[in-house]
Amino acid sequence: MTAQLLCVTGTDTEAGKTVVAAAVAAGLRARGLRVGAVKPVATGVAAGVPGEDAALLALATGVPPSACAGVEYALPRSPLAAAIAEGRAVDVDALEAEILRRAGEDGLDVLIVEGVGGVLVPLTDRLTVRDLLRRLGAPVLVVGRAGLGTINHCALTVDACRAAGLEVAGVVLSDVAGGVEPGLAEENARQVGAQCGVAVLGVLPHLPADVLGDAAALAPAAERHLDLGALLSVLGAPDGEAEVVRLDRAHLWHPVTQTSEWLEEEPLVIRDGEGCRVRDARGRWYLDGVSSLWANVHGHAHPRLDTALREQAGRIAHSTFLGQTHEPGARLAAELAGVAPGPLTRVFYSEAGAAAVEVALRIALLAQLHRGEARRTRFLSLEDGYHGDTAGAVSVGRSEPFHRGLDPLLFDAPPRPPSASRSPRCTGSSPRPATGSRRSSSSRGCRAPPASGPTPTAGCARWPPRPGAAEPCSSATRWPPDSAAPATSSPASGPRSSRTSSPSARA
Repeated sequence: MTAQLLCVTGTDTEAGKTVVAAAVAAGLRARGLRVGAVKPVATGVAAGVPGEDAALLALATGVPPSACAGVEYALPRSPLAAAIAEGRAVDVDALEAEILRRAGEDGLDVLIVEGVGGVLVPLTDRLTVRDLLRRLGAPVLVVGRAGLGTINHCALTVDACRAAGLEVAGVVLSDVAGGVEPGLAEENARQVGAQCGVAVLGVLPHLPADVLGDAAALAPAAERHLDLGALLSVLGAPDGEAEVVRLDRAHLWHPVTQTSEWLEEEPLVIRDGEGCRVRDARGRWYLDGVSSLWANVHGHAHPRLDTALREQAGRIAHSTFLGQTHEPGARLAAELAGVAPGPLTRVFYSEAGAAAVEVALRIALLAQLHRGEARRTRFLSLEDGYHGDTAGAVSVGRSEPFHRGLDPLLFDAPPRPPSASRSPRCTGSSPRPATGSRRSSSSRGCRAPPASGPTPTAGCARWPPRPGAAEPCSSATRWPPDSAAPATSSPASGPRSSRTSSPSARA
């Protein structure tokens, strides 16, 4: 059995997250749960001496400090700066693996993972604490100061978590240093809850040293000031996979998929992704061998692309080109025209490949008409040339059996075999995704690779690069930046949230 994960992060350093993490651990233990805690990376810890944070977590969970400690650095800086000062590097993959190893140990119901500083504190030159939390996929408890300034800090932290798809379990305000007037703390708590749309699970007052040094006294303090029941409801909520499958089977038709066959399968419910991999609702990772049908060239969760998307959504999500224009569209068109062959100076945007084929057919037809060639109205098509599933695209690219019976909707485009020099049969490649559903086993032409094998596509060929291979894109576009899992299409056990079940692979 894998323990449920709960990540605890702060709005800043010294915000009180270790005290809150320890209080939560002691309170849950008092309720009969088996709780562990880990500080995967810490700075400002002298060699050979247990760190204060690990020691407090150990007190709350009843284990030696070494059982709660992770990688430690002496310099009190960010993990990136502290590691560089010692000639070392933070291995985020190793941190993730160690957390999951501890979560898989027998005898734990909950494993509390305490971050370092805030969510955007750098671990490497490209990865932050938020990236580690995102890999873990667990709910996040945000801890902020109780006094003046905490509203802004909490709002920024909650926004940063949500921008990365992290579930915010709640916010706790902590008067870790003492001296905050209780009325101000309660006022801040109400405003944080209203402004951030998040549950504030309590205000933990300043705890004296005798309480922090006694797990038996720490648990009552947590029970008195924190809403542990609400926190447990988040940890114990069903993962929703069964409900997703039920709704899917009741209301969805999937493209180029026989529904009768789909209903007999155990569907893969995808939750998130990173780089060339996607993760299902049970925490297992898969190679995205077709780059989400060629729509994800640079990898999932690419920071530059995600940032641009959030920035644009902050201005306006959509504006029509019908009678209007806008800066991103005009500038992108100019860049595209700059790399296109000389005569091609204009761009027409389409939302999908099939729609682009429809546009191209219309442009070709009207171009002949305007040239005085009104009789040139027929199109030729290539055999086995799939171009999409709209009427025009199907007319010039039929694919059996999925387009069978559609003749009344289609126009005649006599098929011609592709030239031998350009046939997919001669290259060994396939123009179609390796889904196993594009074509029947008896169809002619190049066979798609079996569904169990990865297909080299633009996205997955770009990252991670093979050892010794030339890198086809700049370091600014490659993602993920650090070491990735071996390229395999087999499910691999991966990060598991508090809502995931056994990581074992499907049979």
